Amino acid sequence: MVDLHSLFAQFKREKQFLNGVTSATIRSYDKSRLAFVAHRDCTCLPYLNESSLKALRVSMIASGLKQGAANSYARSINSFLSWLFENGHTAQHLRIPLTKQPKRVLKTYTPEEVSSIVSHKPKSFTGRRVMALLLS
Repeated sequence: MVDLHSLFAQFKREKQFLNGVTSATIRSYDKSRLAFVAHRDCTCLPYLNESSLKALRVSMIASGLKQGAANSYARSINSFLSWLFENGHTAQHLRIPLTKQPKRVLKTYTPEEVSSIVSHKPKSFTGRRVMALLLS
């Protein structure tokens, strides 16, 4: 029986030496694998299926992992899952589902605050330079 750990090591070597991914990407793959293993009972290839990957995703979110981090881990693991399929280790192309993240609306200045900033008359050279940058 082929172990996912040895396949993952092969995946990383191929990504690094054949695809030229950076060492930061390799570290990201390693962190994702650790998250993957922490939320799975078995790391054997036959137990890898669509329902187990959905359960993995639910487990990640239920453990308190933020959606953005879970999506980041899922993208790295999905790269590995694609590699498994392309190299004939799985019969179907498996994917961990990503979840939509709520969009953050950044706080902006009120019209009064903008008016106050624009009408400010700096006295120093540095202040005038900052205003020139701000208003350009």
